[in-house]
Amino acid sequence: ELEKVTESTHGGMWRVIDADPRAAVVGGEAPVPLASEVIDAQGKVPAEDAARTVVLTERFDAQWRATLDGAALEPVEVDGWAQGFTVPAGASGDLEVHREQPLRLLWQLLLYATTALAAVVSIPWRVRSRSVEAMYG
Repeated sequence: ELEKVTESTHGGMWRVIDADPRAAVVGGEAPVPLASEVIDAQGKVPAEDAARTVVLTERFDAQWRATLDGAALEPVEVDGWAQGFTVPAGASGDLEVHREQPLRLLWQLLLYATTALAAVVSIPWRVRSRSVEAMYG
């Protein structure tokens, strides 16, 4: 839900009210929101008699992984686009969701190497073509 805060001739400012969580376990008695960071999400999942679904507000992708007390959960596509995972009936425990990024280390190494190279190149190097004795005798 959006709420208009201000409006002027240059535009307006809106505020988001009651935004849905980025990750939640749905399908039980009540949705269980999960604490989420930029990529990862985690939280405690209580036991329920019925199977539930962990739903992320992220596009379905094979690199997403979820574990419940260390056991991998099966990925599912929700609403034709969103990433989800099936939580079996009766399962409970600590839920962790993360995205595997196999090339992240290579990307970081290239970034740090490029930064170091730029720093070295930017250092002013003074090359003397003649010795001091040759210049001043």
